[in-house]
Amino acid sequence: MNPALKNSSRLLRIVAIAHLLFFSGLSSALACKCATKTPEQYFAKADIVVIGKIVSQSNELYEVEVVKSFKGSTSENFTIAKSVNEDCGLDFKTSKQYLLFIKRKRTAFTTTRCSGNEIWSPSSRAARWINTNQKVD
Repeated sequence: MNPALKNSSRLLRIVAIAHLLFFSGLSSALACKCATKTPEQYFAKADIVVIGKIVSQSNELYEVEVVKSFKGSTSENFTIAKSVNEDCGLDFKTSKQYLLFIKRKRTAFTTTRCSGNEIWSPSSRAARWINTNQKVD
């Protein structure tokens, strides 16, 4: 093989590998970053706070059954739209219970990965704060 062609081929491989490493690192750097807040801040920002069980999901929606309400009002079941942004989208599992911090936008309910949602545990910091500081609606 021609030495100039061999060097050119090697340089192309190095550039391709560097490109791949740079952009794979960039995508994780651009992944959803959430500011850490206190349970009180999550609670204050939400219109509705509930323990909700994910009863079903589709490509676009989660259906939630309200187990217990702490703030705001909603029907016994409501839906949350999934985010189109996969990095900041929701990843709820069917049949699991979550402490949900929901925003109401007209007739729609929304929440994000950065809203403070968590798998329900009575011993979590947020659950302890809510049980200590809030009345059940």
